[in-house]
Amino acid sequence: MSADPQAAPAAAPPRTVPVAAGTNLRRGVSVLGPANIIGAPLPAGSYTALGQCAGGSVTEGNAVNFWWVKISASTHRDGWVSAVRVLEGGNNEPIAGVAELPTVQA
Repeated sequence: MSADPQAAPAAAPPRTVPVAAGTNLRRGVSVLGPANIIGAPLPAGSYTALGQCAGGSVTEGNAVNFWWVKISASTHRDGWVSAVRVLEGGNNEPIAGVAELPTVQA
């Protein structure tokens, strides 16, 4: 049996991204208000990236990024982190290999 040449290509499996210690997991793609924060800050580690989208710009030192990455946290909750807190990528650039999603709000 041969593969159907008209079939859509298989989606790439989710990849993990390294996230800095003390990163807040958020309900939406902005830093607006404490009600947007889900639980305690995350420990440093690799988390499964579920997708990314444009959102509110975040600046930390020389790093600036308006991209946000939806991750699956060890707390068994999904939420958003600023790409500034992902330990790879450049200023105002999406994280390579993470699927782009439509922009969401909190």
